[in-house]
Amino acid sequence: MENNKDIKLKILLNAFNNEFLATRSNTTKKAYIKYINDFFQTENLEDITLSQVSSVSLSDAQIYHDNLLKKGFQEVSVNHRTIALSYFYDFLLEKNVTNMNPFSKSQVLKNYTLDSLLKLQISMWPDHSINKIQELKKLVINEEEVKIGFWSLLRYFPDWKNKSKKKYVLFLDLLDNLNIGLEPDFRFTGIIPGVSDDVILFSLDNYEEKAAYSPAYAFASLNLKLGAMVSKADGIVVEKEIILLKNQIKRWPGLNALEKKRLELYLDWILSMPMDNKSINKGVRLLNIDEKNVIADWLIKVSLADGIIRPEEIKLMEKLYSIMNLDTKELLQNIDEDNVEPITKKTNKNIEKNNPTAVELLDFLLDYIG
Repeated sequence: MENNKDIKLKILLNAFNNEFLATRSNTTKKAYIKYINDFFQTENLEDITLSQVSSVSLSDAQIYHDNLLKKGFQEVSVNHRTIALSYFYDFLLEKNVTNMNPFSKSQVLKNYTLDSLLKLQISMWPDHSINKIQELKKLVINEEEVKIGFWSLLRYFPDWKNKSKKKYVLFLDLLDNLNIGLEPDFRFTGIIPGVSDDVILFSLDNYEEKAAYSPAYAFASLNLKLGAMVSKADGIVVEKEIILLKNQIKRWPGLNALEKKRLELYLDWILSMPMDNKSINKGVRLLNIDEKNVIADWLIKVSLADGIIRPEEIKLMEKLYSIMNLDTKELLQNIDEDNVEPITKKTNKNIEKNNPTAVELLDFLLDYIG
């Protein structure tokens, strides 16, 4: 059953047909009616509802314009159709049926958002938007790896209104379709960079396999992050620590070439950013005891990379032990005080010689998860 607003609209649509279009030639009148019905997918003007009229946004108008061009319509033909719709909305605007004309000539060619374009195949995007992302792709291909501000990256795309997690995943999927990888990748790390943060872009063209979330990748990523945190705890990351972390990526089993590449770039990103341990609690607490023990031993190995364990590193490892519900006394028992910076010899010399080594524990877990 029709409501009063739709009945009022039907009366106005009759008026549009009998009054406004009456001043046009029969050919123009028939063409305008056809164009309007084609857009709303109706048989007659009177079938158009208020909800249909009100739901058309500036982005919808832009996409309609560009889709016609993609389908092979000539620019002149497209302009005729959008002009007809603009006249239609101007008439309704004058009658206070709507408060906006999405087909206004000054708006139709420039008003759209990334939010709406993410729903479309790239081939259906406006030409100028395609040209911008092709510029980005060319930049990545030429440089192979590009460190760029996230804000600068977004400037290659239309305005983005709603930066929800769901939309951000669509954005990463879009980059995948362009064969562009981004680190940190929220789908694997849970990290969405801030507007002022840097990100690392790289070309996916040389990788046949794709990165996929898996327990092995997740555990490798967590190990890498925790190791990087320990290496940064004293404010200085030395070359030996970086080499140790990168060699660990190369040795990690069960990962393809692209996943290892992602971890290398993720490591570079972590080391370049201020230390943040807010996101590790949940991931660490979900580990089983064998995984926690391997991480604990790995942290000591990282802290020893430069031959000296500093107070800041011990303090951070104690905190990580507590998060993992491990006894911090075991940490002190497994640290040789000869390696501790002299002013903080908080160690216990009674180290059990039969304890498994870091390498043995790591080999055990790698077999366990692989």
